[in-house]
Amino acid sequence: GLFAFFWTSEEIDDATASGWTLRDDNDVLDSGMYYKGHGMSVRCIATEPESMNWVGDEGNSGFYFYYELLDDGDQVYKTMKIGRYVWMVENMNRKTADSRCYGDKESNCKKYGALYSQREASLVCPVGWKLPSWVEWDNLFATAGNDVNALKAVGEWYMAMGTDALGFAALPAGIYDNGSYSDLTMSANFWMADEKDGYEAGTTGRTFSYHSSSMTTGLFSSSTYASVRCVRDETIYY
Repeated sequence: GLFAFFWTSEEIDDATASGWTLRDDNDVLDSGMYYKGHGMSVRCIATEPESMNWVGDEGNSGFYFYYELLDDGDQVYKTMKIGRYVWMVENMNRKTADSRCYGDKESNCKKYGALYSQREASLVCPVGWKLPSWVEWDNLFATAGNDVNALKAVGEWYMAMGTDALGFAALPAGIYDNGSYSDLTMSANFWMADEKDGYEAGTTGRTFSYHSSSMTTGLFSSSTYASVRCVRDETIYY
């Protein structure tokens, strides 16, 4: 939790090799000599980058986000590891008996994903995936530096508040509640799992608003239709 040590490809002598260190107490990348028997981290680089088939989206800083593609038989979704968990970085858009497109327009489902009732939200994630719990949402927010703007898609939000620094690409899909649609381009509303059962939607959800850098927790009613992001249980894959 304090240091990161990385090997280089450079040997110094029979007993030692060169490495680099990141520390919690300064902003310097330090080089050093380390005994070859030490266990240290490895980051790899491409030796022939021009010959590789790159798949990813260029971020605002010029770096690329790379994705695993999940084919759930209905649609292909981008997924990536953010913080401790693997997240879908697109809203679910599987049609169900009780899903809606904002404004009842199919084009909005295609762009923003579907809006789901509480019951449908419990069932729509593919096998091996689930609705995120309090812990998983809080880990995501902490990884974003407690700034929800780092999770918002660029150029999609009213007043252009998103930076999408992590590749989560939250879209302002709005909400359906009490018989009407509202907040398209102004808010993203996501179902959260019930604490008693991580695979069922509770009465609470997480909301991103265009005017705030915070992620709020609120009560959704039985008539609410909101977006779904699925997360992969790390105990299965890590």
